[in-house]
Amino acid sequence: MSSTSLQFHATTDDIYKFVIELLGNSQYNACGIILSPKFKIIEFDKLCDFHAFEKFEMIFISKEQINFYENYKDFSENQDNNIGILLGYNDADTIKESSMWIKSEDVIDKDFKKCINRFKKNLIKGAWIVNPYTGDKAYYKIINILLMQKKHMKAELKYVLSLDGIYMN
Repeated sequence: MSSTSLQFHATTDDIYKFVIELLGNSQYNACGIILSPKFKIIEFDKLCDFHAFEKFEMIFISKEQINFYENYKDFSENQDNNIGILLGYNDADTIKESSMWIKSEDVIDKDFKKCINRFKKNLIKGAWIVNPYTGDKAYYKIINILLMQKKHMKAELKYVLSLDGIYMN
């Protein structure tokens, strides 16, 4: 079995733009997953509006027709060589970790591997971490933030790290 995964911090809007761009340039199929209160699979395409997209907890992108299942366990077991994206929570002050992955019983699809690598190249690796109690700060290379975030910030990136996520100052 082969797999690759990526953990990162990004807004739902940034992930939405990536997915819609990917769907617009290909014949891929996509679905959004809502896990709670009741499991739902909702197919969407490049015309999906952001307000519908932001309700999803997970996204799956496939070259094949997406099959519907009654529960997440059965659905996830049948996602061989499909990109999965777990959308981390975010609001005006907080960005929690998201993840992207692909797994395969054989070899990972080359096109999908390129998509993930292209997404990775657009990430900034690192952030300023600020202790809210002491004001101490340090630069860490281990936190990934989308390049688009940097363009919107006028000065240095300032974040507060907690066990729950990264909080923007």
